[in-house]
Amino acid sequence: MKVPQEEHVQKKLNHVHFRVHPYEYYTKKKRAEVLKQLSDLTLNLSDIAMQRNVSSSSMHRFFKRLIKDGLITQERELTEAGMNIVHKSVVVSDDVHNDVHSYQKVDTTRLHDLQFKIRILTKKKDYRANKIISMKVNDYKIIDLKNNYQEQFYVNDVKIRTTTKSILVMPSDVYADRPREAAIRALNVLFDVIPKVENLFNIKLIKDKYCNIEISRQHYALIHNELAKLYKKDKKYKNAFKVVDKSLETRLIIDFSQNIPEFEAVHKIHAHDDIEAAKPIFDDLGQKAKPYFDDLKHEEKQDYFRNVIEEKKHYLPSEVSASIDAIFPILKEVAYAQQNQTKLMQALIPKPLKPMPIRKGTIPDYIQ
Repeated sequence: MKVPQEEHVQKKLNHVHFRVHPYEYYTKKKRAEVLKQLSDLTLNLSDIAMQRNVSSSSMHRFFKRLIKDGLITQERELTEAGMNIVHKSVVVSDDVHNDVHSYQKVDTTRLHDLQFKIRILTKKKDYRANKIISMKVNDYKIIDLKNNYQEQFYVNDVKIRTTTKSILVMPSDVYADRPREAAIRALNVLFDVIPKVENLFNIKLIKDKYCNIEISRQHYALIHNELAKLYKKDKKYKNAFKVVDKSLETRLIIDFSQNIPEFEAVHKIHAHDDIEAAKPIFDDLGQKAKPYFDDLKHEEKQDYFRNVIEEKKHYLPSEVSASIDAIFPILKEVAYAQQNQTKLMQALIPKPLKPMPIRKGTIPDYIQ
């Protein structure tokens, strides 16, 4: 089959640009996509080249450049630098996030199942009466409820739902090294979407720097977490880890729903603070986390993290260890000094004299 002239020319241009300027041709986002494809060993380089509409030789050259730059190994395993490029794609759509978070490094934060509820400040009586909305957005549908309905659609890959008084915004999964960074990225997504929703419905969600935003759901997960890996191997307690507070509300769980071991903070109000309190523990322990927690019983692990989230201020394992290392020589010296003091006292104090037997007739009459 003859290739159309325009398509043929475009392919040639692609090949030329790829050969001369591979990094200029591939944007950061596309480079991350190529790295993800290369780390999938079910695909060979020719398959990837075909999918990306480039020649096999160009893909081989690009692969060698990525190896040279320390982003991937000859065995097509992503290095830490390569994983950083992949996870900096930030927000991942629902249809690919299973693929992407399998490439993240240990204890990367995944902010997911996030829902913002924004009360509408000004609107018409039935602001949803506009039938043209369905033509302006992606994947529009109506969700029937018992006494009402919700509209659902996507703006910039962000799920939006409407109610009579509020707008619900549900960003896709957000990846970051730190929980705070994930939260900031999610907020950036939110405030990017708000003016677009306002224009769609001719409503006001923010007025004079005032908005009424409530987080109605949020889950912060540490993916590939070492403690979660321990539970994945434990058949008896695999799904048993759950930390509840004094109000009997669930705060921390271990989850395998994405086929990835994750340590999660799930409380709609305290999730961010809880994961911020727990993450330094895992950062501090590093590869020692497994043996550290392996020595604790199931109930002791739960109690440990209950104390962490309730007290907030706590010593890291390394600080406790350092304190013990610092105190131990002192205790040793004190014990040695006490031992020497005992010996000295024994040497200075004469042995008690044996009581002399009292002979009859030697006791004075006034004592008798």
